[in-house]
Amino acid sequence: MCWAVRWGWGRWVLAGLGVALTFDDGPSSSTSDLLALLARHGARATFFLTGERAEADPEAVQAIRRAGHQLESHGYTHRHALTLLPWAEWRHLRWHPEPQREGRLYRPPGEATRPSPGC
Repeated sequence: MCWAVRWGWGRWVLAGLGVALTFDDGPSSSTSDLLALLARHGARATFFLTGERAEADPEAVQAIRRAGHQLESHGYTHRHALTLLPWAEWRHLRWHPEPQREGRLYRPPGEATRPSPGC
């Protein structure tokens, strides 16, 4: 949950309370239905796309972009980078749906950054 605290008239006030919606592994056959659902509720999301799927369905990528959602990278393939040969890993990590944009994000596949239980 994303939130900020500010001081206001002698008490703490929660400001900007919200939820970040993210979707991985797309685009997929359900992308158009998901875009319609988000539009119906006036919601924005971040889509972490794979290069292989984005290249296979460029129209879906454009639809996500036109709807005003954020596009980010989930790698070129949906394989953990440590399982790839060095030249394939470079392509996997370098790919992004919007390479010209600064401040790009990468979410590794396979929950590579999830902390173990009890942390």
